[in-house]
Order: sequence, then structure tokens, then C-alpha cells
Amino acid sequence: MTLETPKRRNRIAAGWAGFTLLITGLLTGCQSIPHRTEAEQDLSPPDWDIEIAAPERLQAEALALFIRGQLHDADGAYEEALASYQRVIERDPGADQAYFRAALNLFRLNRDDEALALLKSLVEQRPGEAQPLLWLSAGYRQNAQLKEATEVLAEALSVAPRNEAIYLQKVEALFQLDQSDRAVALLRQGIERSTAPLRLQRVLGELLMRTALLSEDREVRAQATTEAIELLEQVLEKQPNDRVLVLGLADLYLRTGQIQSALAHYESAAQLDPTDANVRERLAYLYERLERPEDAIRTLNELARLQPNNARVFYALAALHEEQDNRAQAIEQYRRAAQTGRPDPAPYLKLGVLQMEDAPEQAVADLQEGLELIPNHPRLLEMLGYVQFNREAYREAADAFDQAQQAWLELEPSRDAMTPNFHLYFALSHYFADEPEKAIPVMEDALLQNPQAIEAFAHFVFQDEREDRSHSAIEILETLLVDHADSIELWSTLGYLHSFHEDYEAALDAFDQAYTLIEAAGDDASDHASSRFYFWYAAAHERTEKYDRAEELFYRSLEMDPDNAEAYNYLAYMWAELGINLERAESYVQIALEARPESGAFIDTLGWIYYQQGRYDEAYTEIRRALDIIPDDPVILDHLGDIYYALDQLDQALVKWTRAYEQDPDIKDLATKLREHQPQPDPDPAVDTTPSDETDAVDEDED
Repeated sequence: MTLETPKRRNRIAAGWAGFTLLITGLLTGCQSIPHRTEAEQDLSPPDWDIEIAAPERLQAEALALFIRGQLHDADGAYEEALASYQRVIERDPGADQAYFRAALNLFRLNRDDEALALLKSLVEQRPGEAQPLLWLSAGYRQNAQLKEATEVLAEALSVAPRNEAIYLQKVEALFQLDQSDRAVALLRQGIERSTAPLRLQRVLGELLMRTALLSEDREVRAQATTEAIELLEQVLEKQPNDRVLVLGLADLYLRTGQIQSALAHYESAAQLDPTDANVRERLAYLYERLERPEDAIRTLNELARLQPNNARVFYALAALHEEQDNRAQAIEQYRRAAQTGRPDPAPYLKLGVLQMEDAPEQAVADLQEGLELIPNHPRLLEMLGYVQFNREAYREAADAFDQAQQAWLELEPSRDAMTPNFHLYFALSHYFADEPEKAIPVMEDALLQNPQAIEAFAHFVFQDEREDRSHSAIEILETLLVDHADSIELWSTLGYLHSFHEDYEAALDAFDQAYTLIEAAGDDASDHASSRFYFWYAAAHERTEKYDRAEELFYRSLEMDPDNAEAYNYLAYMWAELGINLERAESYVQIALEARPESGAFIDTLGWIYYQQGRYDEAYTEIRRALDIIPDDPVILDHLGDIYYALDQLDQALVKWTRAYEQDPDIKDLATKLREHQPQPDPDPAVDTTPSDETDAVDEDED
């Protein structure tokens, strides 16, 4: 008898379940101990009803003992069961089921050697039969003797070469021996030889499916995919209701990019089990990918009925509605997602984005609700800041951004954790809240995170209607330059801001600093040496009457962007103002007009060139057209006044000059023209120079 040590007991306990599963299929339906005939060389056990009389060879006493052994098995009395089966064998040595059950109980009692010896004796008694060989191979595998198990299975295949079950057992043993290539070859052999190879086809198909999904070799993947699909589809034809197989094929099609085939199989799986939520989810994904939003929404609605507490379903539904511009339904579904399941910031963030423009107060309320459920969540606080900024509640925005920053630093003390525009909008909130001193350190952080943030900052400043506040932006930049004197972005942006405020000397100084840094950096400054930069640099030179340098810089701008219509127009206008290069100026403005034929400024330039060329009628036509596009533009009004004067229509000239003066009294020479040609001695703005209604009427008629 084999001694049972603690270590051995553990091994047996761990391995017993596997062995029982292995042989359970071989015993299904076995209620007796009949003999195997030559025609029964497969693994299917004979059906036996205990009420049917046993074969003649089986004595009544042996049958009673066999049933008694089964009862002991059921009670876990393995010693008693073994004794019963041994007595059956003594009375009927041909009772092969008794051999097997006796061996089974010997294994249970850790008497492995005796079990194997008993099964070997059965093999000797049943030469040419597969079943005893299968039982012996199972015993070897239970005892971890895999090599011996495969040898016995090879003998079984020589006896029953068409038996599918033998192939399957040997394949399993070969895999346990890490001989996967031999196992695959054996499966192919079994498919060719077996009379019913469905299980072999399925096993091989699933093995190839795994290869198709895991192999790093593209050709191997492609070949394995093709063969796996072919095999598994053949099995599916004969087992169309096998849902596991349908899903396996659907997954394979999906992972290999065969979307239409994947969809068809998932639809089949959904029909086989309408309650499977995972299948519905994949169907919705595929419908969306195939641009079938209605089907995707329908499927997700079905899934929502199956899983009413699944927030992900409502979120996916909302996203689909959002893509379809169904804003109201998207908001409804995001709200359901927010109110379902565990608190999640994602739907609240979406509610903030979708309602920011049209319903900012509701967006604030939803975000605050989210913050009650998820206190101090940095993303929710940040979104609240953006919403407050958008509704021009700048102090509230700054407070939200400040709380968000504190929350981020507690979670992850790194600027990288924040979104790229976080500090920019934080600084802008302080700026618009008239807190420039608080904006400065935040802009420091914005520049560290993204050096281009200063240009975006300036973009907002350019649109600020309060000129006094926009001057504070210049102070912010000048303060930042104390520690960032080598920043091309800061110097160039300072130049843009000074140009915006028409302080061209200061703009020129800032642009000079930026240009020096650009030249020193060479190719490393290519992102900063833009056509836009040279355009504004040139404009600052023109406004400070440095015309030769302005011309050089305008050409530099055009070299970098040959389609820069503004540069063509500005250079043409500068020449027209100077009365030089008028033919070239005309050709340049025509290039600009090809790009923007309805630009009032470009049309005015063309008319002014005609004026400088003495072509007054053509000049009048173009300037009038420009004024129709940009009514009350002081420069165009001044030009039209000059044209009237050249056409000897002084009254009309005075009307236009006066209207131009009302719009911009600083236009060069305008006050002088009025003073020289007005009947009044002094064109002081306090003096009412507005033309009478009668004069206006004459002007409109003549125009």
C-alpha cells in the first residue's frame, strides 16, 4: 500500500477534481457493468437502466454488489465501495466498469500503484478495445505520468483511429507536456480521420483563435484568423444555437477588424439571449462605429431597460445624442447618468460643457450638485471656473480656479496634472476681475506650462472694451519680463499690445527686443519669426515714419507667407500715402483683393492709389464702394472728402471731412483742411460744423 504523507495528501486533493472531471464524461449514464463489444470502440458509455435485466454473464449477485458499491460511493465510503467492486470482479472478471470504479476508489485512497495495476490488468483482458486504454491513460495523467499517458493513448488510436475523444485526450496530454505543435498536428489528423470531428474542429479553431489574437507575427495572425474562422463557422453550421461559439466568433471578427461579420454574430447572440447586457453594449458600439446612430440609440435604450442602474449606459446614450446634435436629450441622459450609481464627475462635466453657453446658471447648479457628492474634485472645480468665466462672473471664476488648484496640489503636486489652459483662464479671471497683481503669479505658472499662453492672453485683452483695464495687461507683461527678459513671446506680445493702444514708439521698442532675440536664436526661433510678427513689426516702423525699414519687413512677412493679403495691402497703402511705387502698389492691392474681394479696407487702398495717380473718377467709384462696406470709417470719409475736393466739389468735401473729424479728430492734416476751407474761422470741435439737413440732402443726391 502506498504511504500517505501530508505532502502526498495535498497533491492528491489538488489533483482529484481534475481527474474526476476527466473521466466523468466517460461514465455519463453508466449504471451497470456491461461488456464492450468490438463495435463499441468509442468513448460513449452504454445506456443502462437499472430496471432492465443485466446480460446473462452478469450474475444477480454481482449486479447487487455493483449497486452497493455505487451507494457507498455516493456516501463517500470509499473503502466499502472498493470492497464491493472487488467482489464484483471476483465473481465476473469481465465486468470492466467494476475495474474502473475499483481503480477510481484506489486513487481516492491514495493507492495509486494498485489502481494502475488493476487498470493494466483490464487492458490485458480486453486487447483491441479502446475504453480500457482510455481509463489507463486517465490513471497515468492523474498520477502525473504524462509520457506514459500519451503512449497509451497512441495505442488507443491504433485501435480506434476514428474516435474523437481519444484525440482530445491526447491533445490535452501533449499540451501538458508543452508539445503544442504536436497537439495541433494531432488535431488536424483527427479532423481528417474522425467520423464526427466537430469537437476537434472546435478545439483547433479556438487554439487558432488564440494565436490570431496573441501572435506578434502579422502573417501568422492572418493565417490563424482565416483558418480559425473557417473551422468555427463549420461547427456553427451544425450547432447554430451554440451561443458560446457565436460570441467567440463575434469577438474574433471584432478584434480582427471584420466589423460587419462581428455585427452579424453579435446580433445572433442577442437573439439567442436577449437579456445579455454585454452583447447589447457591443452592438451599440458597432452600430456607432458603422455610423448607424439610430440603431445604436435603440440598442442602448434596450440595454437601459435591462440595466436601469447602469450609469455607463446612460452616459453612452448621452454621448450618441450629443454627436447627433440632440442637445436636449443629451443633457437629459447625462443627468440620468449623474443620478445613477456611484457618484462620477464625468456626466457633471458634460452637463457643464453643454449648458455653458445657453444655460450657464443651470450649468453652475449641476456642477455644484456634483461637488456636493464629490467634494473638492479638481476637474469639477475647474469646469465651474470655466462656466463662471463664460458668464463673466470673474471673481467667482477665480475662486473656483483657486480651489481647483489647491485640490490638484493635494492629489498630485505637479502642474502637469492640470489641463493646458488652466492657468491661462485662472489669470484671465483675475485680470477681468480687476486684480492684475493676482494675475501676475498665475501667468508665471501659465508660461511655465505653455510659453504660447501669453498670446492667448493678449487675444482676450484685444477684445476688452475697457481701455483702462487693457492698459493693466501691459503692466502685467512688463512685470513678467523682469524675470523673463529672454522671452520672445512676452516681448512680441507686448509689441502687439502697444500697437493695439497705438503707442507705436513703445511697440517698436518691444518688437526690437523680440527681433534681437529671434536673430540670436536662429533656427530655434522659427516658431516666433512668423509672418504675423514681421507684419506688425513693419507696421510699427511705418507708423513711426521709418518707411524703408517698414518696406523691408513687409517683404520679410510676404516671404514667410506669400498669401498674406494684409501685408500686400498695407505695403500698397504705404506707397500710396507716400505717392511712390504706385503701379506696383496697384498690382499688390489687386493680389490682396483676389483673396478678399469684399474687403472695404483693400478697396479703399485701390481707390486711394487711383487718387494719387490723378484718376479721380475711378477713385470716387472705389472709395464710395468701400464706404458702403464700412460706413462711417473716418479714413475712408477723409479720402472721399479729398476726392470731392479734387473734383471741385468743396461743399461735399467739407461734409465728408467734417464727418471724418467727428469720428477721429487725430487724422493727419484733417483739422488743417477744415480750418483752411471752412467758412468759419476756427474748426474747433466745440464749434458746430455739422452740415445742415439741406446740405446732407444735396450730398446724398450727388453721391
